[in-house]
Amino acid sequence: MKFDLTLSSAATIGELHEFLEAHYNYGASLKVNYTREYLNWFFEEGGFIGVLSDKGKWVAIFCVSSFLLRFGNEEGVIFNSGPLCVHSDYRFKGLAQEVVELSSSEIKSKYKLPIFGAGVKGVKKDTLFKDFGMYLCESPIEPNNKTFSSYNIFLCPRGDFLSKFETEEGILYYYNQNIETREGDSEKWAVVTSYYTTGCWKQLLYEFSVHALKSSNKVLVFENLERKSEDLKSLGYDHFASYNFYVDSEKDLPPHLLYYNFFVF
Repeated sequence: MKFDLTLSSAATIGELHEFLEAHYNYGASLKVNYTREYLNWFFEEGGFIGVLSDKGKWVAIFCVSSFLLRFGNEEGVIFNSGPLCVHSDYRFKGLAQEVVELSSSEIKSKYKLPIFGAGVKGVKKDTLFKDFGMYLCESPIEPNNKTFSSYNIFLCPRGDFLSKFETEEGILYYYNQNIETREGDSEKWAVVTSYYTTGCWKQLLYEFSVHALKSSNKVLVFENLERKSEDLKSLGYDHFASYNFYVDSEKDLPPHLLYYNFFVF
């Protein structure tokens, strides 16, 4: 096996798209169909594709890109991980863990920035959130109480890929993700990527859900320390899957990063 950490480019994104089309979610109950538009947005500010290859053939990939987050009056760049995928002929050989370790080690040593990312259990990294949930909504319920954000750590979006939803409660950014079920049915999910609130985050999420479900089958949101399981269930969200939120950093991180509020599916 050979490992390369490759800078993202039009050519590598094209090859990545073909690899994900062929092998991502292979045999799973759901297939996430990543578009070229999504991948171009993910790598818009520059990123990396860690690649394990066997005799010139890609067998495992791990994507990492840079994003700008804002907290109060401060802005900072972080790395966030994206698709992690192993060739369908090379499953159960520990290649996912290997490509993550090799990629993360090289990126940290060069750039000294933390790498964040939501992923499946079993990746050997430190966690900010363990056994947290992803939640889906088809029938939103209006909140019966007000809940305000203690910390707003949110994405500073770039380009025009993300859609913006704005009310007096705040601003929410999202994108539509195409999903294919094992039975071959196609669905469109609205994925909550990040939000900034000046009022009640529950009301913002409720109003967005009502809006999004006019053109999407479901709304997906990630649990974090602010929007806990019981809160999401009270808004009509049901548990869909579990995740760990990983952090890979060479230095101690400030406590407010526990309220991290940027997720991609």
